[in-house]
Amino acid sequence: MIKQLIFIVFFCVISILANAQNINDILSKLPERDRQDLDELFHILMNEDHLSYTLFGDKPVSVSGEFTITPYENTLSGLQSGGVFWKKWNVWKQHQDKFSIKNYLFIEEPAYNQPNKSTFIFFINKKAFLEVVDENNNVFNKILGDNLTASQLLEKMETEHKFMSLIHESEILLGILLGYGEHNARLYEQRMKLKRLISVPSLIGQAPLTSEGLSPIQEEYDFLNEQLKSFEDHVYSPLLLPPIHFAADPNDKETKCLKKKYNHLRGQISLLYAHNSNFLELILSQLTSDELEKKFGKE
Repeated sequence: MIKQLIFIVFFCVISILANAQNINDILSKLPERDRQDLDELFHILMNEDHLSYTLFGDKPVSVSGEFTITPYENTLSGLQSGGVFWKKWNVWKQHQDKFSIKNYLFIEEPAYNQPNKSTFIFFINKKAFLEVVDENNNVFNKILGDNLTASQLLEKMETEHKFMSLIHESEILLGILLGYGEHNARLYEQRMKLKRLISVPSLIGQAPLTSEGLSPIQEEYDFLNEQLKSFEDHVYSPLLLPPIHFAADPNDKETKCLKKKYNHLRGQISLLYAHNSNFLELILSQLTSDELEKKFGKE
């Protein structure tokens, strides 16, 4: 297994290096400050926000969210202003046309839940997106109701440069596309619905209390809170890539499969990082790769 993994990584390194010279030529013509901003930007996106699992693996979509108006609490606590991130993102937008990106898609749009305060960046692996929509065709058609094929939905996203509105702001579809599994996505959506109901005291007061003295809404919400646990293993690991984290039912069969897959993928990408000294060149080489088949993902 180790020999096989090393061979796969070696093949990936050779493949990426074949495209690296052109990337290096482009980067060499950029101002040094811009190269530094791009390097810092992609460290945030790829490592902190999990986009590397979509870039190198088969996680269909990843998302990064940043404040456009930084809350005063963040400023008082010394957290970095969202404006710093968007400055670096604007450097990418200034230069992105220099790179030919065919198999991936960035979509920037105001956050659907707080459009005046935050903006999302959705990153789509087109091949994995088409596969997961096809696999969950019944769920997508039931929620969207317009019988769009996977390719039609992707085309609309690409031409209209929209994401959440095209999936009807469905947290179930979002969870599936983020690679969290349908079961976990449904539990999360139900918990969010209950949380919104709990925030309206008049609705809670109308419901009869249970034998424990709780409203049935509060009781179900507490039950879901117990059922949904952190997907991330809180165990130290020397791997270069942080683990994926989201709310999941640890006893669900699909969750266990996802755990195995993402742990395996994390190891593969970390090994790839270790064999490449130029992080920015590595990321841009993969972004502009012509290969449709993903190097990593399925065991």
